[in-house]
Amino acid sequence: MYCIGGHFQYPPTYEPEDLRGWRDRECYPETVTLKDWLEICRVEYRQMKVVAVPNNPDPEGYGAPELLFHVNPLKPGSRDFREMEGLHKIYREYGWPDPEKYQKEACIQAIIPWWTNMMDVGREEMRIENENFWNKRGLPLAQESSTADAGKEGCE
Repeated sequence: MYCIGGHFQYPPTYEPEDLRGWRDRECYPETVTLKDWLEICRVEYRQMKVVAVPNNPDPEGYGAPELLFHVNPLKPGSRDFREMEGLHKIYREYGWPDPEKYQKEACIQAIIPWWTNMMDVGREEMRIENENFWNKRGLPLAQESSTADAGKEGCE
């Protein structure tokens, strides 16, 4: 059995009009056996190139685990860098990757409040960035709305 997966940039194989072009966007540049692909995933997980936020408490995460991938070098100080470094620190504090020392439940309990705070900080950073974007252009800040606004005057 063979499988494909991942999203990587490599030179396209097919012309833009070719119906097989989806392969250029959705596949690894090579096909590997399922066994080999799962081994790659296992190694990357143990090396913390893929880090999970179990029981994702973020309302936008719908309670599903959040997976973060460390495929490219992360710029120190960037949001992605802070997320990965913070998660790495917590996982290591609770014994990862040693299966004899790893305290899974305690680790999850430490990740949840930390991740909630990271998401709150991230939303505030994005709000400020958005506000600065519009202010630099001398334009009024767009008004926030929600589905609760539907049907109200001016929201048709």
